[in-house]
Amino acid sequence: MTTVRTTAYSIVGLMLLSILASFGGLIADNENVVSELEKEPTEFQATSPGHPVFAEYMGAHWCGPCITATNNLKNLYSTNGGGGSQSADFTFVSFWESQTTGWPADSPINRRSHIQNAPGYTGGIPVTVFGDAPSGTYYTVGGQSYDSYYQNGGNMQNANDYALSVIQSENGNNMDIEITAVYSGTGSKNVYLYAAVTEEKGYEPYTAGSGSDHPPNLWKKWLLNSGSSGFETFTLTAGTPVTKTWTVPTSTARAVSGISSADNFLTVAALLDGDHTSHRNVLSAADSNMAPTIDVGIQSFTAENPNAPNGGYINGDVISVEATVVNNGVDAYSDGGDVRFFYKANNMKNYVGSTQSLSNFANNGDTQTFSGQIDTSSLPSNAYQTTFGVELSNLVADKSATNNEGTEITPHDLVPVARKAQVIGNTQIERGDNFLIEAKTTINDAVDINTSFFTFDVEVSPAGMNQWMSGDMIVGGDQVFQEGTSNEHRQYLVKPGMNMGAGDYDIRVRSIDSRMQTSDWQITQNGFELKNALPVITAEPVPTVKVQTSTKVSIVNNIEDAETQLDQLTITSSSPNFVAWHPATEEIEVYFENIRFVNGAPTASGIEISVNDGTDTAVGTLLFNVIENGQPRWAGVEKQYVDEASTSSLYLLPYLSDTDNNGNIVSSEDLMLAIVENTNPELLDISMNEFTLNFATSDEDINGETTITVRASDGEQYSDQLITIAITPVNDAPRLDLSEFENLRLKVGTQKVIFLNEILTDVDGNVNEVTVTASNPTPGAARVNFLDNTLTMIWDTAGLQTVTIQAEDRYDSNIYTLVVDVYDSMPL
Repeated sequence: MTTVRTTAYSIVGLMLLSILASFGGLIADNENVVSELEKEPTEFQATSPGHPVFAEYMGAHWCGPCITATNNLKNLYSTNGGGGSQSADFTFVSFWESQTTGWPADSPINRRSHIQNAPGYTGGIPVTVFGDAPSGTYYTVGGQSYDSYYQNGGNMQNANDYALSVIQSENGNNMDIEITAVYSGTGSKNVYLYAAVTEEKGYEPYTAGSGSDHPPNLWKKWLLNSGSSGFETFTLTAGTPVTKTWTVPTSTARAVSGISSADNFLTVAALLDGDHTSHRNVLSAADSNMAPTIDVGIQSFTAENPNAPNGGYINGDVISVEATVVNNGVDAYSDGGDVRFFYKANNMKNYVGSTQSLSNFANNGDTQTFSGQIDTSSLPSNAYQTTFGVELSNLVADKSATNNEGTEITPHDLVPVARKAQVIGNTQIERGDNFLIEAKTTINDAVDINTSFFTFDVEVSPAGMNQWMSGDMIVGGDQVFQEGTSNEHRQYLVKPGMNMGAGDYDIRVRSIDSRMQTSDWQITQNGFELKNALPVITAEPVPTVKVQTSTKVSIVNNIEDAETQLDQLTITSSSPNFVAWHPATEEIEVYFENIRFVNGAPTASGIEISVNDGTDTAVGTLLFNVIENGQPRWAGVEKQYVDEASTSSLYLLPYLSDTDNNGNIVSSEDLMLAIVENTNPELLDISMNEFTLNFATSDEDINGETTITVRASDGEQYSDQLITIAITPVNDAPRLDLSEFENLRLKVGTQKVIFLNEILTDVDGNVNEVTVTASNPTPGAARVNFLDNTLTMIWDTAGLQTVTIQAEDRYDSNIYTLVVDVYDSMPL
């Protein structure tokens, strides 16, 4: 062992401590600190005593010398603890006062109190105890090197007769812990298993010093017996291992400084020859870092599509997947495991292909390669991307699950979505002029990432005619303009022919991506206009037509064209009020279902028409005064409701109006009303008394709704109104039919069972939701079995017995009384 002392630092340190002590000390009233110099930790080289050594440390966040103690413990652990450079036989547990939470609540073991109440405790910290020493050499106070205590055996007793192994492995959000003890001596030994979960690097730093030091092996949780009252105890005999297991949430150890909870989770164990209530001999010790590292993981994973030079996939492609599995552990691994490929849809794994099995790994760093194929035909067609992956499972004692999966995100090469094309510049094109059209597409996937991946088909047609033209008339598209901007596009030159008719033209465009997927056509209606004289449409004069009557109207005074006779024009409209154009009579035929009212007054209704003279199309609006046609009218009648087992009525006159043939209002009281249809006649009893509609439920338990048709007639015309009537349910309590049990006689000591399901009904509920209870003055004589819904009755004495039975649903209940004549013997 090499020790380096820095005398100058010691003198300065002691001076500072003296000065600070003169101002009242550094420490809280209830703790003392052994005033030893906090030194820069030096990497010592300790020699193993040839058996495990166990220590316990007690310190606090505000204690400067405690940093020296923990750093020296860390140094010793780094060379002689789990994964140490010299040996792997030293471990320890730290009990430490936190700045935020204070001392840990370590009951029922109360180890800090155990250390403080030892005879060797002088009231100061840090304290480091080897082998549960109550005092003496191995009960140390103050920050110092611990190499000599370790090298001299660490106060362990008969340690070569015992061995411990600690294995922990991730299992979802939990850590499975397995501790095995072995005895190689003679006879049998009763032992206690000191076991705790610690944070290999404590979550909080010391507030003393630079604030970068953290307590190591920080106690977080005891691993106790089934009663949680103390340590597990068992008897060891030579050559017979004893294993104890626990499952603990991985989050018990907190993540810190980029170290995950799982990687910061350290299980520490020691064997004692007695329970925790007194100082004991420590027989052996180990922690989970000392176990041979078992870590089989995914080294690499690839997902390749040979059909996609630019990457991605199209539904139907077959993805070739390959995974390399590596043994990261220090030893051979031969416990097997499963390899499965998958893809994710809706964030759920879908496994594909057969499960493949791991072979044995003879050495650290050995690899195995697995391959498969994934057919993308069944993948969601609208997915933006898909995660393909490989998963390792059913490994034995695997140290880390974080590397048991490998994934690769592959973009979905979606069908393109073209955007509507538009003319660059003026959309009114003079005869003989050429013009440019810009074509765009939506970048909707991560494969075709800009317009350079797309080409376009561009065509034009006389508006609405679907007579699409392209060929030599439309050229270009070789260059991408405004690349890298939101207006990225290709340009196409359109050269209209002299034989193209004047008027509006539609433009359609579709985009084609790098895998030759083609979008739907996107049509820009009336994308440009070839200039020519237009027909003129005027609304005046405004003709009058009757509502709900097909009428022909002359448009001689409403439409004219300087170049074309009226009967040579083509007039169309997409309005539902437009019926037809009759060029021979120069009339259009119209039909209006309703009169348009604005602020309660009838207002002219318009029809937008298109007038084509063979070259140009003009669009305008014709107005029409729409008047009544003499038919009776209904205002809408709202839905009616009647309670179950009741009656109601509705006065209909306020809902009616009538006019004569010229549209003038006349009295509604002369109308005749009649019921002409009823969709559910069994539901309600319905009658009409002049203008009053009467309705009553036909049965006290009936429910539902019906729609009736009421006709209003003025003797010449009529109109119908649909009226819906619904029954509002009123809950009925469940019922029991006890008629067959009237005058029931039952012999003393004889059991009577009534199957309630056979006599239980609920007209507007589910009998499975009904609760039946029974009571009798004799306890237990009448009882209901809720499992099979039976009522069992039995009495030991004769006499009349009254059983009160209640049937109850969520809303109501019925109570019944059943009288039973219990006899001892039949009369002669």
